[in-house]
Amino acid sequence: MSEIQMKIEQAKILSLQKKYKESLELYLELENNITNLDDYNRAKIYAGIGNIYRAELQFSKAIKYFHKALEFSPTNKLALKGIANAYRGIKDRQQELSWWLKYIEVDKKDFLALTRIADVYRNLGNLGKAEQYYLMTLDNQSTNKFALMGLGDLYYKCKRYDQALIYWEQLLDLYPEFINILTMVGNIYRLRKDFPKAMEYYQKAYKSSSNNNFVLYGIADTLRGSKQYEESIHFWKELLERDPENPKILTRIADIYFSLEQYNEAEVHYGIAWDKFQDKYGFVGKIRMLIQKQEIEEAYTMLLELLSMFGKDTRIVILSIDMLVSIGKSKEIGAILSNYLDLSMNTDVSNYLSKLQLN
Repeated sequence: MSEIQMKIEQAKILSLQKKYKESLELYLELENNITNLDDYNRAKIYAGIGNIYRAELQFSKAIKYFHKALEFSPTNKLALKGIANAYRGIKDRQQELSWWLKYIEVDKKDFLALTRIADVYRNLGNLGKAEQYYLMTLDNQSTNKFALMGLGDLYYKCKRYDQALIYWEQLLDLYPEFINILTMVGNIYRLRKDFPKAMEYYQKAYKSSSNNNFVLYGIADTLRGSKQYEESIHFWKELLERDPENPKILTRIADIYFSLEQYNEAEVHYGIAWDKFQDKYGFVGKIRMLIQKQEIEEAYTMLLELLSMFGKDTRIVILSIDMLVSIGKSKEIGAILSNYLDLSMNTDVSNYLSKLQLN
């Protein structure tokens, strides 16, 4: 091994040891004499420098050096992988994808790269391609953590919950204390209103990470869903202490107080959610309070205002229908809604009205 090759190897070892300053100094010293080297070693030096800049999150510099490396060696794996990861760092998905695709032409057995390609396709909304690359990874490496996690996430976002559970539960067999996945599985069961099963997963997550806000949220909302209001409010208040600027927590607390018939507390929390944060569910809550107090005309006026502001939000429209029914406006609902949305274009609302026999 020549003296130059020994220095390149030494710089590489320092980089692997995360001694980036010493490694960079040695690489830059080698760069000063790079004209005397062959293309192979030039590429190794430039790729090494790029890799350090990428590790230090200096992505623009990293990309510049990776390009230099690829000028001398277009198949240099460190440079191809490095430039893909650098574009990943700056969230340039299209560039990242193009470099990963070039990289796997050189190394088809790098399963991490396959999952990175799948991740990019998922982020770009090409779910079919994402699924293809995740499954390709699992065909070759059935316990690949990133493929199991990514495929579960893909199916979850498509609301294909049965399939998401298949892959996430496989992942939990391998990593039983994986907090994020325990929480996501809990979320699926909570959405299905299988509250005992949801709580089983949230409690496992809570045991390992009692300070995780997502876990606390899952527990609080599961208790709320199963009408264990007193226990639920304990967790919601803990969340509010940690995140006092979150209006969703305020409206959840208000909803619970309303269910417990503690109307003064409910009104206060709804008021803060709307007056301070302009949260639409805070506004819904203020209307609920007026209906509860039998202030029907004012409630009706605010309902029309709600629809004028949020008439394109299906969930808000459905809540408005329920409140209009409760104040005796069932017969006028169709006419009222026609002022704010085209019912023929909103099948969810039309189906809901049919279910209530109101259209």
